[in-house]
Amino acid sequence: MTESVKGAAVRGVSATQQAPDFGPLMVQLGQALAQIGEIFLQQVLPTLITVASEALQKGDGFERGVQGRLADRVKPLELEAARRKDVPFFSQWDAAHVPGAGEGASYKACRAMAHAVGVKLAAGPGDRLDVASEGLHAVRAHVDEELAHGRPVALAVARDGGTTDYLLATEAPEWGAWTAHDPFHKDSKAGSSQLIKFDEKRNAMVHHDGDRHGHVTGAVRSQGPAHVEHHHAHDHAALKTGPVAGIRRGANAAPIPHARQEQLAALLQQAGARGALLTSTSRTPKDQARIMFNNLQRYGAEHQHKLYAGTGDRVIDVYQRMSAAGASPDAIKAAMTQEVLKQGPSRVSRHCAPEGSTVVDIAPGSLGGPAEQRAFMAAVEQAQREGRVKEFLHPGNSTDPAFHVEFA
Repeated sequence: MTESVKGAAVRGVSATQQAPDFGPLMVQLGQALAQIGEIFLQQVLPTLITVASEALQKGDGFERGVQGRLADRVKPLELEAARRKDVPFFSQWDAAHVPGAGEGASYKACRAMAHAVGVKLAAGPGDRLDVASEGLHAVRAHVDEELAHGRPVALAVARDGGTTDYLLATEAPEWGAWTAHDPFHKDSKAGSSQLIKFDEKRNAMVHHDGDRHGHVTGAVRSQGPAHVEHHHAHDHAALKTGPVAGIRRGANAAPIPHARQEQLAALLQQAGARGALLTSTSRTPKDQARIMFNNLQRYGAEHQHKLYAGTGDRVIDVYQRMSAAGASPDAIKAAMTQEVLKQGPSRVSRHCAPEGSTVVDIAPGSLGGPAEQRAFMAAVEQAQREGRVKEFLHPGNSTDPAFHVEFA
């Protein structure tokens, strides 16, 4: 008998009682690994196969081609701008608009600004998504979703000095960026439309304002829909056609008409799917030109030429020619829009659908497992035969990794 066992026996406790029971822990670990494996097989592996096939078909070279195309699948290329640009600026020192104005009243000012456009925030900032507990991705997705529906969002910003201020995000002008009103300032010229941008090195949404530096630590949840009398007509329409349960939009997807959401919901119900994540939707020629401009700025012309056919290449040529001539971004985008119209919007991108049409890309994994995905494909194909769907592309009949549905 070893010394440790002898000691246990003297104390009246057996050696086997000293060993921890790892059984339940191993069961939980096995279940977690099984879930990870299922996600990999259903979502990650199909995407890897698709992008590898594209890379080999286009002769990019395996490593470069896969990396580039996988980045395009995983990282949203463009964030549709929020529809609200009428959010007034109130300073936290403005007693006429902000109850309890003064030092430390930044959240109260955000609440007053949001209320002015019909968005209700809680009296205090306690009900919020925190980066520390929910993760940056979840917070960014929440803010992007709210802004896309025209609802400004109060953001908690931790300053490098240890204090916390609140800013009101009003718009998402591009992927990885928000503009926000900073009520710390006393006038709108200095405090409105300040930039909050994603910093890859810090893995944070950062805000720089002179010597005031900080990063977003959370986003306050709104308590009610926007609805005020002075909204524009299109704002009312957007609010009356809110999202249908089970249908979510990614950062690259603009809202779609309520009637189309109901059509999609019926297909999901028929297939027994758990929901749908829309990764891209219809675009106007102007939107298409803006998205192409931003992607050309981010990735370069060589990369973008690989993604488009000849008609899209002509639009890229306009960008290259006018950029070399030193034209302004607005002038370049206007010329690109004209080229999209000249080439034919739907010939440049399938997402440039004719007015009144609706196009959606759906992440297959968001529908559920293979059984739900097959059932959804069958439901859409039936709708296509009946004339309710004009075009249906999927990994089985195209190189598109998403389920691309064009409603008739």
